[in-house]
Amino acid sequence: MYKRQEMAKVMAMNTAKVIIDPTESYGRIAEYPYSPRQQGAGMIQIDKAIKTPVVITDEKGKAGIALGSIGNSVTFTLVLRNFGDIDVTYNLEDKYGVLTDQVLYGFNLTHTVPLTGAVVTFDKDTVTVPANGEETVNVTLIIPQNAPRNIFAEGYISFIPHGSDVPELTVPYTAFYGNWDEPRVIDSPMWEEDTYYGFTGMAGEISGNLYFLGNIASLTPDPYTIAISPNGDGIFDYV
Repeated sequence: MYKRQEMAKVMAMNTAKVIIDPTESYGRIAEYPYSPRQQGAGMIQIDKAIKTPVVITDEKGKAGIALGSIGNSVTFTLVLRNFGDIDVTYNLEDKYGVLTDQVLYGFNLTHTVPLTGAVVTFDKDTVTVPANGEETVNVTLIIPQNAPRNIFAEGYISFIPHGSDVPELTVPYTAFYGNWDEPRVIDSPMWEEDTYYGFTGMAGEISGNLYFLGNIASLTPDPYTIAISPNGDGIFDYV
């Protein structure tokens, strides 16, 4: 079913330790992990990887769930396969909740915070994987209607075993709520109404310092007065 190297990768990802981001700046609480985009499944724990009789993937055999662009809800299936001779039972938990990037003054920071109102639900709270068999769990990610568009929604699904003889398993998931092609690669100029950051413009140089061209005495450049003076005097010789 699995090639040896694929099996090793799945086992390593399933049993990886999710690392918590200790950052507490700008009101953030240091109890949320680094995102799957930063740490993947987490830190590999070889001692646990070789102990797990159960592996978890999506229906394509991937241990990390990449959902791509989504709307307000998406459902995916996880497949649990037990290669051992004893049934194994797990409780399902969305341990850290649905996460997204922290935003400060319009800028995305490299820290996760809860995505308000977003939830993950399961079609069963407990799953028993029969010996030498398999079982499935359907997972639904729900994003509230009032969530801002074009943001990441991600997290880690935990499978907590009954008993301490097998390790806890984790499945990272990542989705993009919105349309991946919608955000601009380059922001509109600062004089346009749809500018996001308000920092895009054309600049010239005076004595090594850059100034926005177009009515430099104003906080908002005038696009109709943008000009250069390429006469070699060091004042706005080029853009």
